[in-house]
Formats: sequence, C-alpha cells, structure tokens
Amino acid sequence: MKTLLFLLITLNVVLYGETSPKQWLDSVLVYKESDPNLALKFGFDILTHSATELPDLILSRTHHEIGWVLNNQGLPVQAMNYYISSLDYLIRAGFYLESGWLHNSIGNIYFGQKMYDQALEKYITARELFTQTGNPCAEATIVNNMALIAKANGDYEKAVALFNEALNIRNSYCKKSYLIAHSYKYIGDLYWEQGQITEAMNYYQRVLDIGVTKGEGNIWGLSLQSMGEIYFQQGKTNNAIKYFKQAEDCFISKFNPEYLTKLYLQMSDIHIKEEQADSAKQILNKAMTIAENYGLLDQHIGVLSRLINVSTQTGDMAKSISYYQQLNALREYRHESEQQKSLERSEVRLELSDYKAKLMEEKLRLINAKRQRNFASLIGGFILVMAWMIYRKLKQNQLVAKQRKALHQQAIDIERTKTLQKDSEIKAKKNELLTKATFIQQKNDLIEKITQELKYAMSLLKSQENQHPFKDILNTLEDTKTSESHWQEFERQFTGTYPGLLKALARQFPHLTAVDMKMCAYLNMNMNTKEIAKLTGLTTRAIEVRRHRLRKKLNIEKGKDLVSFLKTFG
Repeated sequence: MKTLLFLLITLNVVLYGETSPKQWLDSVLVYKESDPNLALKFGFDILTHSATELPDLILSRTHHEIGWVLNNQGLPVQAMNYYISSLDYLIRAGFYLESGWLHNSIGNIYFGQKMYDQALEKYITARELFTQTGNPCAEATIVNNMALIAKANGDYEKAVALFNEALNIRNSYCKKSYLIAHSYKYIGDLYWEQGQITEAMNYYQRVLDIGVTKGEGNIWGLSLQSMGEIYFQQGKTNNAIKYFKQAEDCFISKFNPEYLTKLYLQMSDIHIKEEQADSAKQILNKAMTIAENYGLLDQHIGVLSRLINVSTQTGDMAKSISYYQQLNALREYRHESEQQKSLERSEVRLELSDYKAKLMEEKLRLINAKRQRNFASLIGGFILVMAWMIYRKLKQNQLVAKQRKALHQQAIDIERTKTLQKDSEIKAKKNELLTKATFIQQKNDLIEKITQELKYAMSLLKSQENQHPFKDILNTLEDTKTSESHWQEFERQFTGTYPGLLKALARQFPHLTAVDMKMCAYLNMNMNTKEIAKLTGLTTRAIEVRRHRLRKKLNIEKGKDLVSFLKTFG
C-alpha cells in the first residue's frame, strides 16, 4: 500500500509537473501513526518541493502534523518549533480562533516537561478559544488537563473541583458515555491517591454502572483493575482476583497488550504472596508470551524477576540461574536499545537540519523569482504596483494590532523552547546516568541473592567434592560483582553529565583516592547510604565510615552538609 501510494504520487509529478499539496498532506495523515518516518518525508516534501507558494492553511496544518509526529518520537523541542510555526501561519490566514487544539498541543509538551506554569497558560488560552467558538466538549478536555496540573502540584482540592467542572460540562453538553466514564476514572484515581478509598471505589463503580459502549472497554478494564488493586492492598485476595479476571476479559476483548501484561504481573504477585507457585507460573507464562510478541521490554523484565522469585520459593536453583541469565541479557539489550533510540533521534535531527537547508534554498529561489516578476510588473504597470503596495500597507497596518499580542507570545514561546532544549539535553544525560547506576545496583542485588541461595545449598552438602562446583560459580559471581568495567563506563558518563566536578575536586584535594572520588560521584547524584551500599556491594556501615573519612579529607566543618558542599564544585 505504501509503495503504491508513493508510485501514484510520483507518476502524477511526471505527467503533470506538480503534485497537489492536498495529496501530500493526505499522505501525512495516513502514515503519521503506522509509519511516522514516511509521514515526515511527505511533510517535508510539502514544504520544500511545491512549485508555487502554498496557502497558509495548508502550511499550518502541515507544520502541526509534523510537530505531532516529532513529539511522539520523543523530540518535544523540535515539535514545539513546528507548533509555533503552525500557529504563525494560522494567524496569517486569519483563523486564530481555530487554534485551540494547537495551544493544547503546546501545553501538553510543557506538561510533559513538568513546566506546569507554562502549560497552564496554554490551557487557559485554549479554553478561552473553545469558549468563543462554542465547543464545550473540547473545553471539558482542557479543564481536565488543568486539573492534572493541580494534581501534579499537590493541590488536590482544586483538582477535584476542576475534574467535577469538566464532568458537569460533559453531562450537560456532550452526552457521550465514554467521555463521562473518563471523568469518573480521573476523579477516582485522585481520591485513591489521597487515601480516600471509599470515594475512589464509588467513582470506579460509576464507570461500571454507566454502560460504556463497545470499543471503549479499556476504560472499564482499567477501573476494574484499580478496584482489584485496592482489594489486594486491603488483603482481600479473593475480591482482588475476581476484579482482575473481569479486567482481563476487557483487555482481551479490546486487545491491549501493555494493559494485559501489567495486569498479569499484578495477578502473579497475589499467587506469589500466597505461595501458589504453579498458578503464578501459569499467569507469568501468559505475560511472557505477550511481552515477547509485542516487544514489551519493561514487562518482560518484570516477568523474569518474578519467575526468579517463584523458582527460589520452590528450590529450583537451576531455573533461577537460567532466569537470571535471561534477565541480565534482557537488561543489557534494553540498555543497547536506549542507545540505539538516541542514535535514531540524532538521525531525525540531521534530517530536520537537511530539511531546513532545503527550505532556505526554496525560499531564496522564490524570493529571486518574485523579484524578477516584480521587476517586469514594475516596467509594465508602475502605477498599478504602487496602488497595490499602498493597499497592502494599509491592510498590514490593520492586521498589526490584532497580531501583536500573538506574535509577542510566540517570541516568548521561542525563548522557552531554547530553555526547554537545554533542559532536555541535561535531563537526558542525567536519566542515562541514572539508568546505568540502577542497572549496576540491580545486577549486584541479584548476584547477592543468588550467592546467598548457593551458599545455603552448599551448607546442605557435607562432601567437599560435591561443594566444589558451587565454589567455582560463587567465584565467578564475585568477580562479576567486583568488576571495574561498569564503573569505568559509569565514570565516563558521569564526567559528561557533570563536567569538571571530579577534576575540580582532584585539583583542590590532591590527596583524594579513587575510592573517595567514587563516593563523591555517588553523593553528587543524591544517592543515600543504602543505595551506595547496594551499588558497591559493601555494607551500610562501611559506607558510613567512608563518608566520615571523606568529610575529614575535605575539611568540612561540623553541621555543614556534605552533598551541598560537593555540588558547589559543579
């Protein structure tokens, strides 16, 4: 289908000299979810290969769709640039009142980056526009988004009021059961987070009572799952299993692999707690199949971690070690996948740079063509051109007052985008560093657990000859645990994220040892004593001693915080 559409468009170019911009835009809409890279190609072609200047509405819609694709590919900064350009073209076309969803999209980017004040500003603008254009259902969606900001800021009272306001709008104007069900679910989640279990259960039950239409089974299933979780926390195992099974039916009927695997993990936790190993294995095998078929790495890791616990419960050490090896390999694969995604995002950035260069060339070509036409028109009809220029100037003066506020806001958004880009790069480096540290810590935890199980198994064997193979395995595990390779990679990433910190410490305190430098690095990442102990394989007492010695070497006065002192170096 993709090849056929591409060939038809290409044939149209050959036969008629150009392609309708509407055809390219239709292609973007067709492929933006199924093949986002192809959608981007069609979008860039609209902006660079058109033989004539495009209408502002086509340009606005194209920039909006490109922004949507980029945001879903994890490039919020680039998406923001295209959203701002889309808004600019919409204003030029005289359709500013229709920009409500565009402001909502920009607000969603700010929300995703936890820039809540900026997100709220955009949501308020979107709500005002939807109110002016008479779109109450869209307004209710914006009010829900505003409630999510209040919830994120810990203002639960305001969040409840906003969620209920959105619910009232939907009850009065929308009359769509699935939208009302979503509002009930939002309110139920909020009450649950505050520990108000009775109120939460009441709203989840309202979702079930409302009669959600066919095709909207997931919101029903999520409500059943939440009720099951609450019963599990209360120790009501039978009730929890009952609701989990009903949620399973919903997720199967409107198949959602991610929801289904997460549900199976929760169901297995019940069986593991009740020491029902066979039932736990049966559920985990279902989850394993779905996770493998749909590439759900996090869920796959969760399955293997629980299978290790089940194997340990039943004393099957061979299975436990096998699952550990699979888990370790999968975590390595996830780490490599994250690095590959970073490379792919870099490639998209290069494509964007290439697109911008082509766009500049096209603009220059159009400018030159316009100059030539204007020169010919000037010779043929100077008076007519002057009259047109005067008329255009008058029209521009009329538009300036209307556009000034919008353009000023765009300038602010551009500055915020630059700040967001810088913050995103720093955040990405810190997340990668934290991922690496977490991986080392999880590896050491698992090695320590298996080591203890092997030692226990050895204690049951009286013969030294029978214990000998286990000693080799213990030595191998210990070598893996104390390996410096992970620290060396961690140190490189740490230096890239916090440039100058370790060098500054070494310059001012040349007597610091390599062990001291490691402690400085871990403390600068706000890791506590217990976390550092797990990461290094030492006891918490040993880490406390090292912290005390480090304070002395750094000449830190009593009462002064060690971590705060380290952060002054970078």
